[in-house]
Amino acid sequence: MVWLRRSRLRTKRTFVAMLQKMLSGMKIFGDQVRKAVQYGKQHQESMDEKIRTVYTRQKRARALNRELPTHHEKDSLGLGDIAVRSKTTKSINQDACASYQGQNCSAVVIADGLGSSFDAHIASTLAARSFLTAVQALDRQKKDITMKEVKALWKNTADTLKNYYERHKEKYADKSHPLQTTMATILSLEESYMISYIGNGSILYVRGDFWHFWDRRWPWCVTDFMVGHSFLEENGKETLYGILTPQGLTASVRLLQVSKDPDYGEILVLCSDGISSPDYLRVGYDANQKLWMEVNPHLERLLNESLRHYFEKIAQKVHSVDELNKTIAQFLQERTFDDDATLGIFVSQKAIDHYCQKNAGQTS
Repeated sequence: MVWLRRSRLRTKRTFVAMLQKMLSGMKIFGDQVRKAVQYGKQHQESMDEKIRTVYTRQKRARALNRELPTHHEKDSLGLGDIAVRSKTTKSINQDACASYQGQNCSAVVIADGLGSSFDAHIASTLAARSFLTAVQALDRQKKDITMKEVKALWKNTADTLKNYYERHKEKYADKSHPLQTTMATILSLEESYMISYIGNGSILYVRGDFWHFWDRRWPWCVTDFMVGHSFLEENGKETLYGILTPQGLTASVRLLQVSKDPDYGEILVLCSDGISSPDYLRVGYDANQKLWMEVNPHLERLLNESLRHYFEKIAQKVHSVDELNKTIAQFLQERTFDDDATLGIFVSQKAIDHYCQKNAGQTS
């Protein structure tokens, strides 16, 4: 009997020990399960945050790929047509463009964010919007716009970038060159155009009778007002030295005023360097040692084909209200560019009238 009791006791102790081991194992397993669940939740939260971030970036990119809102009022200056469009093949368009057509002045702005700059798309958007908003304010105040006012517009734009940077300083603490952009602007006044820019790109002045050169050769009544803020390094590399930054302007803004042509009118073409810039044109010598310079193929297509269709539709009176906007959109869609491509065009009413008087009812 004693042996039986001892045997039962040993069995009981063994069972208790086994039960304790099982419970301990279950506790360890439970801790592992809890850790796995916790890790899973953290991982899921991290993935959700990444998804939200990607979605936000995509949403922002889609928004920034669209042109800034334009504001057009009834034109009292006989301006004619004005339109701006932009195209990109990247996830984020670093160009920004906008137009304003008011009672006393009108404007087109194109800003080209630097590809090497962090949040360059924000810089270009802020710059274009700030400049145009200030122009609209001057127009509503019916103030005469002089060189002094244009310089003040640029200072206001630079201050806008600086203020944005100051409000988001932590975001840019480890970024060496954030919020950098170039910008070019055209203001249409009663008797002249005020042109200002920093950086590069093209600002074409096209006399209103350029259509005489269709089917013949490149019109000599076309010139590029852009003298870009770039220079050649010793290795032949082109370097841009004039830009807008949160620290201000790195070079002086170039300003010029051009009177309106009372006989033929004019077309002004403003574009980012993704389409044209004089510092990108190829030059060389032919077999006879004569120096040559190429005509930008995008501009040749724009003047000799796209604008030709635009004027012909106007003369036939089959054009729509936004014909110029459609013309630019089609031009950008049909062409291939190596960079963001942005285009703004002024067509004076005088240029339209002159063409219609000489070509009314004609077909191509």
